[in-house]
Amino acid sequence: MGELEHRRVKCFYARTNKTFGFKRQITKQERRQRFLRNASLKEKRQREASEHSADGAPDPKCYRQSSAHSIPNIVDDPLPNITPKDHYQISDSAKSFERIPKFLSENAGDPALRNFMPLLKEHLLARILGTKNNDNTFTDQDLSTIRFEHDRLYKHRTLRINYTSYDMR
Repeated sequence: MGELEHRRVKCFYARTNKTFGFKRQITKQERRQRFLRNASLKEKRQREASEHSADGAPDPKCYRQSSAHSIPNIVDDPLPNITPKDHYQISDSAKSFERIPKFLSENAGDPALRNFMPLLKEHLLARILGTKNNDNTFTDQDLSTIRFEHDRLYKHRTLRINYTSYDMR
């Protein structure tokens, strides 16, 4: 433990101005780190206590998202290993979702969501048919064949993408 603590102090020293008073600067950094660690543990304990009701079952409210673009921490999406030939992998979890009408109404002013549903349906129909739809050849009747079960968009915490980096790893 002594060597690890020595390394830790060396890391703190690297973040000082390395002149008179560096001991005080290291002490401040240690205090700050301890404070943040304790605050994090306290928040984690409070979150765990609030997620469980009196009978020990998870509270359904903990599955709701806390902000518009976050996914609750209770959802764990472990992914098994895949072959390098697979381009991507997304978990099959259906625990975290948002209703499409609610999503669109909450983000009504967002320019990224302009014509969201028609564009999404075009994309999905092109994927289903295995074609490239660059010229928008689908009719409204074609797009009406795409329906969303329970009007839900599912969110996933984990997306694994396989790609070859510049150094071929």
